[in-house]
Amino acid sequence: MKKILLRVVMLLVAVFFVVYCYIQVRTVFESAITLQTADLYTAESKTEAECYILKNETVVESSLMGAFNYLVKEGEKLSHKDPIAHVYSSESDLDIHEKVARINERIEVLESSSVKKSYFKTNITRLDSEIGDFLSLLHQSSVDGEFSTVVQTKNDFLVMLNKRNLVVKSKDGYDDLITELENEKKTLTTSLSEPALTISAPESGYFYSDVDGYEKILNAQMVDGLTVDGFFKAINDTKPLESSLAVGKIVTNFNWYTLCIVNKDEAVFYKTGNKYDIAYPYSNGASVNAVLQSIITQSDREEAILVFESDSVPQDFNFLRKQKAEIVHSSFTGLRISKDALRIVDGYEGVYVLVGNVINFKRCEKIRETDGFYII
Repeated sequence: MKKILLRVVMLLVAVFFVVYCYIQVRTVFESAITLQTADLYTAESKTEAECYILKNETVVESSLMGAFNYLVKEGEKLSHKDPIAHVYSSESDLDIHEKVARINERIEVLESSSVKKSYFKTNITRLDSEIGDFLSLLHQSSVDGEFSTVVQTKNDFLVMLNKRNLVVKSKDGYDDLITELENEKKTLTTSLSEPALTISAPESGYFYSDVDGYEKILNAQMVDGLTVDGFFKAINDTKPLESSLAVGKIVTNFNWYTLCIVNKDEAVFYKTGNKYDIAYPYSNGASVNAVLQSIITQSDREEAILVFESDSVPQDFNFLRKQKAEIVHSSFTGLRISKDALRIVDGYEGVYVLVGNVINFKRCEKIRETDGFYII
């Protein structure tokens, strides 16, 4: 009996020894610690709003009906009496002019479509998302009957598609095609006769060919004394002043305004006199740093109007009268960690940090929560 008991005890000791050795060997080759990298992360709190752009504008008109051959680019700065366009009257010149205008438009789109080397690092999924958002804008504008928006933004949409094509094909531009179009334009323009009229700038400023009829209705002067009711009356009830002889318009001063419609609850995040970054997704993602001049509210309305003033214009900026904008009202920077890395020790939140072969517990403060992550 004693021999049997001794054998059982020895067997148990042997099993325990084997299990103990297995655990020790496994801990040598398998770490029980899961390491994660805490990345530096910057995030922004934004308000997406429907905005209207207001400027001081002078409409330029022609005294003759005909075909306009523009001599300047969109947004080009002009001095007083600088030539803007030639006016042609014959059918043949009209046909040539239209061909030249289409070529110029294609060249402008292709030049705007070139991508920087850093663009190749852009997530193609994000680019596809921007294209999808733009398609939604075009669709909604068509449904709302705002066909001028579709016409004015179609080239911006083409630029997005061209950029995607370049990124996919790992190219940076369309130089060969642009050269081919320039040569075709030179051939066409040599057969043009003398213009019947040359139109010059009535004053100095920046030239834009698009005229929507609101130049004398929605302008910089209306900002002073503006009310919420007055603003909505101007955009909803006032008919545009259309002109069949309009060639374009001159933006006559540097200061311009973005009026953004937000809910009163969102307006509390903003303070007059502060500067804010405003991103315009449908102007190739251009961003403008603007001063919040005033916040217009009315007791009987839920809407508030944020009036931003700026004196800078990004290159190739789209001054479409009505467009979406994203206003950044705050930003923060911290370390991004997965939620399962957060621990509570002695009542304090924190994370374990590995430095060399030493692990320390460090307290932290959560400043933001995102899907599956904390920003600390």
